Amino acid sequence: FQDRGAVAMLIVAFLWSMGAHFSKMRVDGSSALFSTFTGGLIGVITTYFLAFINRKNISLKNVLTNYKQLLPMSIFYYLATITSSLALVSGSAAYVFSVKRGSIVLSALTGKFFFKEHFTKWKYLGLLLVGLGIIAISI
Repeated sequence: FQDRGAVAMLIVAFLWSMGAHFSKMRVDGSSALFSTFTGGLIGVITTYFLAFINRKNISLKNVLTNYKQLLPMSIFYYLATITSSLALVSGSAAYVFSVKRGSIVLSALTGKFFFKEHFTKWKYLGLLLVGLGIIAISI
């Protein structure tokens, strides 16, 4: 609890666990497409509100200048979100989000093999535990 990064990640894990069930409720109450649209809209509004109260400037000029880099990322983010919503229509939130968090393992392995990131034994242990958890929940 003395490491601010670790505390922040514990808070993120808690918020993700709550968000998974709220996402399931949103999908059950509407549809996958509407859920994705409203979730994105709420995210944009929340981001601009937080930027405003923190006196941060989100420049539309920066978005327009960097659209070639932002567009592919946005498309992949949307596809991941819509497929997650489609999976929630037919599956349990615990199953869907455990598999979705498998992206953590894939991201770490991508960093290791393509970007030559250094791994300690603790990172390997963490990846192993996350991977085993995903397998256990998915069975």
